[in-house]
Amino acid sequence: MNVKGNKLNVFLLVMIVVILLAGFIKSEIRAEPPPPNLRPTADAGPNQTVNISETVTLDGSGSFDHDGTIVAYRWDFDESDGVNWSSPDATGVIVTTSYAASGVYTVTLQVEDNGGATDTDTCIITVINHPPVADADGPYAIDEGDGVFLDGSGSTDIDNNIVSWDWDLNDDATYGDVSGETVALTWSTLSSWGIDDDGSYPIGLMVTDGGGAQNVSFSSITVSNTPPTIAGTPDRSGDEGDAITFNAGTVTDPGDDTFLYRWDFDNDGLWDTGWLGSSTAQHTWDDDYTGTVRVQVKDDDDGVGNIDTCTVTVFNKDPTTPTDIVFVPSYVEVGDTLTATASGSTDVAGDTITYYYKFYDETAATLIQ
Repeated sequence: MNVKGNKLNVFLLVMIVVILLAGFIKSEIRAEPPPPNLRPTADAGPNQTVNISETVTLDGSGSFDHDGTIVAYRWDFDESDGVNWSSPDATGVIVTTSYAASGVYTVTLQVEDNGGATDTDTCIITVINHPPVADADGPYAIDEGDGVFLDGSGSTDIDNNIVSWDWDLNDDATYGDVSGETVALTWSTLSSWGIDDDGSYPIGLMVTDGGGAQNVSFSSITVSNTPPTIAGTPDRSGDEGDAITFNAGTVTDPGDDTFLYRWDFDNDGLWDTGWLGSSTAQHTWDDDYTGTVRVQVKDDDDGVGNIDTCTVTVFNKDPTTPTDIVFVPSYVEVGDTLTATASGSTDVAGDTITYYYKFYDETAATLIQ
């Protein structure tokens, strides 16, 4: 029996079987390629309606991948300004943003899976603007010459987004004469806008929010009259019988007023004139005098001011020389009575003229009496 030959045949047979099996297995593996990567599904969340400046939460957690995992979430908040996925507005599953102006905004979400596949989805964000409510406060009340503090801080906006407070001071419906939530105005500024006398003046406040919505509120400034003041009336002097002219001192009045004057020339507490439209007045004294003259002023709103004083000095004026002397009798002898009568002298009405006579003896050149 050829045992050696049989062993060789068995070995060859086994090798052939092994080789055939290896080829079969290899051919089976090559027949099943890996499945292709499936794209993920993006979900940008629901549409939303929000207010200006309100925080918007965007949630992409509804996105999923069929055969792997999502490795990136990229957000673009406003499709109208262009989409650049290399520099997205935000990244992450959940992000927040806000909008400064009303409008309709398209938000886009891009997701990317671990195989590099991407998908996008959009949602609509509608941003609404609630108009503000203006509050001009007041009514305001001041005296002529005073300032006023305008306060618009009571104005409100649901969106907390008031950006300007503009005031109309001269009632021409043009806002922006002055601006500010609160404004301190001097009398000079008020006067420049026509608030320069007693009376009631309408004013308005317009507030504007960040979305451009506006609202107007009206109020008023009531100005009460302030009486004028007078000072510095100059002293005067003159002769008795002559008219002396007085000039009233400087009048100060914050209002746009005209003035009347009255005078007391002898300081007896009684006014010697009525209310005069001129600041000058004349008075004549019939005798020499030194004393106080009073003057008072009032404005065209009947605001009576203070009393100012000055000093007047009235000088005595000598009477005129007699124009004629009559002697009775015209010829006398020793022992006779001679009567001399002078006439023609004049003086102011307040003075009494007294005549003094001196007689001379022309021959002896001596004073007789």
